[in-house]
Amino acid sequence: MLYKINKIYAFSLITVIIFTLSLMVSQLWSISPAEAAIRSMEEAPGQIMIQSRQTLKDDQKSPWQVVLFAHKDQLELRLVGFPDRDKFTHPGNLEINLVNGQQLIAEDEFIKKSPADNVGQFDINPLTDQLPKDQNLILSLPLTQEKRLLTIPAAVVVEWQALIQQKETL
Repeated sequence: MLYKINKIYAFSLITVIIFTLSLMVSQLWSISPAEAAIRSMEEAPGQIMIQSRQTLKDDQKSPWQVVLFAHKDQLELRLVGFPDRDKFTHPGNLEINLVNGQQLIAEDEFIKKSPADNVGQFDINPLTDQLPKDQNLILSLPLTQEKRLLTIPAAVVVEWQALIQQKETL
């Protein structure tokens, strides 16, 4: 009797494993290639804005909306944290740390007035030639509270480079 129960249990377990593996394999085959998250929109007749929008977590696991956008001859990086928790220092420049140890500084665009305390916007245009093509960046956020670091993954940097190339055609 015990032998029959073990045999049924083993058969059931093998069936579940095979079913699970077949589902996993079918999911892998149905994955489509990642699409770039670069969006274009017309702000006004003849004025196009392009943007890359991501949600990334800082070193304390807090989410940030990270938007790189270009219009006219501008290239801006907007960072948005949680209201009433994340507060930017204005003026406060953004430190961008590269893998090779180099540090770039992006100037605060909201020196006089910010739309909200949790929003920072920085001029990236003068830095485009110095940004890496496919390496992580670490942003040191100019916040009123403790220092926070936000890692921009290499895949996002690649997308930013594509946006910079599109900007040049505007």
